Amino acid sequence: MGKKDGGNDSNRRNESIEALRIVAAFAIVLFHSGAPGHDLAYSGLIVFLLLSPGLDCMFNWERVRSPALLAKTFIIPWLFWMVVYGALNFLRGLPLLAGHGSPFGIFYGTAPHLWFMPAMFAALAALNVLKPRMSPGMLFWLATLGAAALLTTASLWRPPSTGWSEPLGQWMQAAPIVLVGIALGLGGKVPRWAAIAGGSSLAISLAIVGATALPGVSIPYVLGTLVTVPVLWFGPRSIGGTGIIRQISACMLGVYLSHIFLLSVVSRITGHGNYLTAILAFSCALAIVWIAQRIVPMSQFVIGPAIPGRRLAPVTRSRVLWRGT
Repeated sequence: MGKKDGGNDSNRRNESIEALRIVAAFAIVLFHSGAPGHDLAYSGLIVFLLLSPGLDCMFNWERVRSPALLAKTFIIPWLFWMVVYGALNFLRGLPLLAGHGSPFGIFYGTAPHLWFMPAMFAALAALNVLKPRMSPGMLFWLATLGAAALLTTASLWRPPSTGWSEPLGQWMQAAPIVLVGIALGLGGKVPRWAAIAGGSSLAISLAIVGATALPGVSIPYVLGTLVTVPVLWFGPRSIGGTGIIRQISACMLGVYLSHIFLLSVVSRITGHGNYLTAILAFSCALAIVWIAQRIVPMSQFVIGPAIPGRRLAPVTRSRVLWRGT
């Protein structure tokens, strides 16, 4: 922490963040594949929970995003894939919603990964309401102290939260990491002593939660943060362009949204709960999204915008989640 922002958006792009997104998306596919190493693979979601608010605070603090703009990134794709997975559930004779009768089932979605989209929309919408009303220092300390409180008391709230109505348990699990992401993003906008003090308190809190050995919390929280912080703050910066890493990274929203379906297809051939299934499902999702972005430009509204090229007519929309800012 302690790094100052500056320059324009294209020059601030961190090529290593784009690579981290790819690794994190594959980890999520691996997690849902049922392959060995679930707790480790869940760290991929932690990475996205950190990056989304962190990058918004780091590079877009002066820019207040409207709910309508955020809805283009999160709600429109969410609604489209809600319908897709709902139709698949209907055809297979399954309940339309995946939330097992929860009164909040609509926010959990028709597949077990869709809850992230409205949750992150709500988190970023709230953050953008606070931006013009709080100084960076005030929000930094609120986020730091809130995250530290939730991390150090995880052994108290995590066990009962696993029995809460979906997606309340998922929201609770995500809350401390979203706050950590906000603190990381604001670390360069506060005095160095505050960044050091806040960063130290978060490091201690993560060490405490790591020592509690809570499933779905301890290892993912610590590992996800450990791989994100050095990439976010010290990774090599690109100078723009349309490199292959950024082009692949631009497909990760589509990979995330489509991978549950592709896992169900691939697992019929290669079996459930193995690395081959995860690799094939990820590869198929990447290929399909890559092709769709280029052949059907309108598909970018529901699978994410592609890196513009000479023959590509991109759909302009917010890239706060999957593309850096």
